[in-house]
Order: sequence, then structure tokens, then C-alpha cells
Amino acid sequence: MGKRAGDQFRAARPADPERQVTEDAEAEALRWLLRSEGISDAYLAFLAEAYVRAVSRAVPNVTAYLAELTQKRPETIRGHLKEARKRDLLTTVPGKAGGQLTAKAREITNGEYLDRVTDHLMGEQ
Repeated sequence: MGKRAGDQFRAARPADPERQVTEDAEAEALRWLLRSEGISDAYLAFLAEAYVRAVSRAVPNVTAYLAELTQKRPETIRGHLKEARKRDLLTTVPGKAGGQLTAKAREITNGEYLDRVTDHLMGEQ
């Protein structure tokens, strides 16, 4: 991906998960986390962040969009989002798509995992 993708990924992450991140950088970050750790809290937190971002942009079919990014089936992504909610990483909005990152998820997406993901995108791992 290179330095530009890593810099862009990091720059788009202040307290506002709705800021735009390039699809390529987001996709690579999610796939790398899933490959390296499986369905960990870190992967689920970054997936939840991508979900919140997509909902805020009014992406027509958020699950299909995330499935494309992660190269997984939509049913798999639905299960991962359900697990993110179960692990207290994403809130629920009854009856519709949406939710917010929890404090636990924000801690993960802005902490050491942000450094690890950015390093990976910049080609340092």
C-alpha cells in the first residue's frame, strides 16, 4: 500500500469515525487484521468503525459493501457485526442500520492497533 495509504489512514481517524478513509486502505487494514488475528476485538472494532462510516455516508447496502472490502460473504459480515455488538464495540439502533462505536472500540481504534495497522499499510511489517 505504501506510505501515502498509511498516512491517509492515520489522518482520517481523529475522534470522528465518519471521516473518509480510502476504500483500498480500509479494505487492506480489515483483511490484514482478520488474517493476522482472526475475529479479535481489534478486527471487530475496526469493522465497526468502517460500518459507522459507511452508514454515515448512506452507503446503500452496508453489509454488501463491507463484505466486498473484507472479501467475505455478507452473512459472515452480519455475524461479525453481531459479535461486535455482543463484545460491546458497537451500539445498536433498534429497527434500522446504525450504531456508534463504544468507548472500548474507540480505545482500540485509536491506540496501539492504529499504530500496527498504519505500520502495515506503510509496509513496515
